[in-house]
Amino acid sequence: MSYFVIYISIMNYFDKHKKIYMIGIGGVSMSALARILQNMGHTVLGSDISQSKTLFELQERGIVTFVGHHPDKIIGCDLVIYTGAIPFYDPERMYAGANNIPCIERSVALGEICNVFLYTIAVSGTHGKTTTSSMLAHIFDYLSPTVHIGGISNNLNDNVKIGNSQYFITEACEYKKSFDTISSHCAIVTCIEPDHMDCYKNIDDLIHSFEIFVNHSKFAVLPKTCPLVVRNKSTRVYYFGYSPDCDIYAYNLVADRQNCYSFDVKFCDKYIGRATLKISGKYNVTNALIAIGVSLIYKLPISKILQKISTFTGVARRDEKIGSYHNIPVICDYAHHPTEIKNILENINTTYARPLVLFQPHTYSRTQTLMPYFVDTFNSCNMLAILPTYPAREKYCHSGDALTLFDNIKLSKKKKIYLSNVTELQDFLESNYTKYDCILALGAGNIYDMIKSIVEN
Repeated sequence: MSYFVIYISIMNYFDKHKKIYMIGIGGVSMSALARILQNMGHTVLGSDISQSKTLFELQERGIVTFVGHHPDKIIGCDLVIYTGAIPFYDPERMYAGANNIPCIERSVALGEICNVFLYTIAVSGTHGKTTTSSMLAHIFDYLSPTVHIGGISNNLNDNVKIGNSQYFITEACEYKKSFDTISSHCAIVTCIEPDHMDCYKNIDDLIHSFEIFVNHSKFAVLPKTCPLVVRNKSTRVYYFGYSPDCDIYAYNLVADRQNCYSFDVKFCDKYIGRATLKISGKYNVTNALIAIGVSLIYKLPISKILQKISTFTGVARRDEKIGSYHNIPVICDYAHHPTEIKNILENINTTYARPLVLFQPHTYSRTQTLMPYFVDTFNSCNMLAILPTYPAREKYCHSGDALTLFDNIKLSKKKKIYLSNVTELQDFLESNYTKYDCILALGAGNIYDMIKSIVEN
């Protein structure tokens, strides 16, 4: 299918919406959608709460952006798209509603774009979405897919790619059940664990939402231990894992000195070959196994799949070495859920004997809901420094506060410290860096920018 056909198909939904305003345009997903919509010929503009590198990049591409609330800028727009974190009482949303300008949530816009492509490959799950999506984008690259992912792929050096084929690779996030709007050709679930529980009644409600997502697909790729029920009889399910009864099966795992793995792969009982990774951590074997399996479902050449997986270089803020502090390596990771933190700590501990772990909790609700798991995960740290919670969209909550987490962690006073601001962090590092052989900064908030600034200066 040519790019022209794709453009005309999308216009069936957006044909009355030539000028589109996006509230929260600086977000990873929203900025990618803005660029896709612009490429389709729309005039795109939007606002965000603060200035950022993303806004500057959008401006360089001809997308007008504003900082703060500017209802008057919506005048003349045909459609408003807002991110899920924007409340109904937001001044821009209220203006659009009062003036009968159609408003749709980000996930609805993404769902409409997914409907256009013949082969939408949607990646969901509690962990591994961005890495798996980026792997798929790298493997499918020669087919020129359109790509929309939640982080910066090192191979793409971007989070979006405009393709000219019928393939669309996208992340499908479970936050606020946003992936319920997506009907995909292939639905992927990397794993399911409690997260975003401020949006769900309980774990059963979370699982049910994943089931809706999966049952809207022709193919589904799921963990062997997945609790989902696939009721759609026309959905062909492939299970992945580490046991021979899996449709997509990894075995004979061997790690090198950098903890990068190679492994054998079987697909539907057929030996495929041996895959070798350039990125470290056993959890990335799972991500790679999924990407390989999906590529085989679409009958991509085995030699190309294995070659591409061996040249995948990862995603920004995932086990990323950003530099050194007085010759001590500084590594950043987006990990903000206990399982993700456990995985990266295990990975780091294979290489470093005395790591300093810096952690910035992300949202009060996640910290409160998963408090026992955070405590258990951090109790094995060599040295832990906790920073104030990054609230994102939330109001203060004492029981989910970073200081509450700090008080609950059972490490001795010699092994943990609470740092209330960036100045205290700088002072602590300057006074104590000689005690550590690695600095690991964890979190999905602005800790990346903080530690990068310290390293660069």
